[in-house]
Amino acid sequence: MPTRHSALAAAALLAGLLCTASAVRAQSVEGAFMPPAAESRAAAAPLQLETALAAAPLHTLPPASTGAADQLAALQAWNAAGKLPFKNGFARVLTSPAVVRLGGVASLPAAPRPFAGGLLGAAGAGQLAWGTRVTVQDAYRLRLHLTDVRLPAGTRMWVESLGGGPAREFGLELLSPKGDLWTPSVKGDSLLFEVHVPPGAGPASFAVREVLELVDLATAGGAAASLGASPLVAPPGDPACVIDSSCSAANALSNIASYRRAMAQLFFVDQDQGFLCSGGLLNDTKGDFIGYLLTANHCFADQTAASSLEASFDYFTSSCNGNPPDLNTVPTAFGGYLLATNPKSDFTLVRLFSVPDTVPSGHRFFLGWNSNASAVTQGTPLYRLSFPVPGKSIDPERYSQSFVQTNDNNFPDCGNVQPPDVPKPRPDFIYGQLQKGGTFGGSSGAPLLLGNGQVVGQLGGGCAFSGHDPGNGCDYANSEYDGAFSVTFPSIAVWLNPTVAPGPCVPSSTTLCIDQNPGDRRFKIQVSFATSQAGGKSGSGGAIPGAGLGLTQGGLFWFFQSSNPELLVKVINGCALNSHFWLFYAATTNVGFTVSVIDTVGLNRQTYTNQDLESAAPVQDTAALPCP
Repeated sequence: MPTRHSALAAAALLAGLLCTASAVRAQSVEGAFMPPAAESRAAAAPLQLETALAAAPLHTLPPASTGAADQLAALQAWNAAGKLPFKNGFARVLTSPAVVRLGGVASLPAAPRPFAGGLLGAAGAGQLAWGTRVTVQDAYRLRLHLTDVRLPAGTRMWVESLGGGPAREFGLELLSPKGDLWTPSVKGDSLLFEVHVPPGAGPASFAVREVLELVDLATAGGAAASLGASPLVAPPGDPACVIDSSCSAANALSNIASYRRAMAQLFFVDQDQGFLCSGGLLNDTKGDFIGYLLTANHCFADQTAASSLEASFDYFTSSCNGNPPDLNTVPTAFGGYLLATNPKSDFTLVRLFSVPDTVPSGHRFFLGWNSNASAVTQGTPLYRLSFPVPGKSIDPERYSQSFVQTNDNNFPDCGNVQPPDVPKPRPDFIYGQLQKGGTFGGSSGAPLLLGNGQVVGQLGGGCAFSGHDPGNGCDYANSEYDGAFSVTFPSIAVWLNPTVAPGPCVPSSTTLCIDQNPGDRRFKIQVSFATSQAGGKSGSGGAIPGAGLGLTQGGLFWFFQSSNPELLVKVINGCALNSHFWLFYAATTNVGFTVSVIDTVGLNRQTYTNQDLESAAPVQDTAALPCP
């Protein structure tokens, strides 16, 4: 695991507070397909300034080989040293940054005109449009970085490749706690960006100072050329052991056609660097198909990186060793909430903002899981689907098979993994020896499956006996280690098993308990907050119960000082009126926050979110939770 994550201790503490091992019983859940969506989302609107932006580049950078040779060398050195996660890009500063202030524009221009390093125009319905074009010569893919974002609710944005491909639409949901966002990536060396601001929205501003260049790892003389055989990085070209998941050898994993619909190739940004990992969707005990995605803590461990996440699904060949689909055409989810993370078993759990369905055949699959430690014993067959990047630019899904090792003499000391001073003890980790296939740098975080498709861990890395290269995924004398799901489960059971620890709400400094009937403490309410203001702050809201004032159906939350309440929340019994409990809240803040409400009797959940830097609107949800 890299030591670049500064928030690990806080994240581990948060995960520990969410649920304790003593309160959680081991469970197992089967996988399932998500039912067809009731309706499909309308196609993204075309960019209004596309033609004008395509006329000439507004921002141009030279190739990385001449304009960012030091960053390219640093990427090569990172991967060659076996550091994790696998790096595939870096930010480059624009020659002329664009600082865009739209709030002061008095009227809509009749035709696009130059403005603040881009073009200003009208987008219809009285909306103001601003766009720019960034070209990085010979770039493989690009992502634009927006900082100091102060945009109103209802703002929509798009990115598109000048070379064609679909426009990708997004909004302020991708804002990180730092008040910045990374756009989705586009293919090619020229990116078009456009933002539409609602009329009469007031102040609206942001800055565009840098672009993330994603490197073609397979290009001769590029980043792959000097990798060689090194920890968790294969030499350029596919090693002989790597198995395409569409080949017959992968049929040893029954029902693989379903499981592959749950796997995602992950692209994310951390500290201005681009990285690759693997992950998978998990089912929960209610089967309500929420976008819970499991990956590794060493991939990312904070909300800023989670906000930049791109999770691409269905990236596999249609025939053995065939051509993979165009990455721009596969279903992709952008951004997510970081729910829990911990280096103890090297896991991160994210809730994706959306779960893309599968088109045109089948639908999204959610993997089952097994939290029983006894499910993994000596010799248990294990399987994996991952995206290893063994020398290709963006490698499609690969298959590997191993078996469990529990005898200390059968697997090597992992003192040579990164960082070398972090132990990987059992039972926190599962050790396996490969039999077929191989895993490499981009496989980090990929779920470890039993033969029935249940998840029992996620990939941490590999280690070797003296004289062997731990990064050689084709050396079957080496071992792989996975964070054990049985150890992870207590920290994520509150989401995957919402029936856990039934009984009334237990009040705490961050938990508000509200009654249906006097003293029953039926409703559990918690609030988390994150803001870019004052240098960036985040945490759990402090609960102030109203019982001391005789108020058993409501309470308050504070974020920064207990003397300064930020949010009033209450639950009303509307069962006699519309068979639902009602949830009302009012907040006097522009801080980003999420309100979580759980009915501890009906075991139903509801969440509400306010975007950072937006004045919180009151919520009056008269269908929040169903009555029994």
